[in-house]
Amino acid sequence: MAKEFPALYHWWSARQDRTNLKPPAHIAAQAQAFLSGLEQLLTTQQAVCSKCGSPHMQRMDERRPDFRCSSCWSTVSLLHGTLLSRLDHPEHWWGFAQGLSNGESVVDLQRRTGLCGPACKRWQVRFMQMLEQQGHAELVQWITWLRSRRVKEVSDFVRDGEQLEAVMGSRYSAGSNRRFAVPPKHSR
Repeated sequence: MAKEFPALYHWWSARQDRTNLKPPAHIAAQAQAFLSGLEQLLTTQQAVCSKCGSPHMQRMDERRPDFRCSSCWSTVSLLHGTLLSRLDHPEHWWGFAQGLSNGESVVDLQRRTGLCGPACKRWQVRFMQMLEQQGHAELVQWITWLRSRRVKEVSDFVRDGEQLEAVMGSRYSAGSNRRFAVPPKHSR
């Protein structure tokens, strides 16, 4: 292939060996649009009341876009009806989405956010569904391809006799693990 199609071989070999994994411009634009939309959703400071139409709504929570109307006291969540509506830890959503769009594995996402493995897997499924709903199909394919390359990279690393660093437990489950902790020994 290198002799017959040198340009194609150069492009393919760089991606096969994970040396040049920058997405094409249109896929990078999709990722940026998704991340910008998520950031705008999380940082929006104004909303209009759906009951009385008042523009004077106060944000109730720093982390989530939940608002209370000062006129009729009704509440509105901008997340209602979305895939993010019941997802915890919104302070990690943007970083998680950024890592996901970079093709990071579930273990990498665990290290990035401090969440447990099953939670990262659930988030991965939800964020990929959000990308599909918003029409970013090429970005979804790019992420899937990057993750498959990551799996190959890790298996080659382990096959060569190297060992991966273990991921410690979730920082959010530390409170529930305290009852199983061994008490410290007292010296006399």
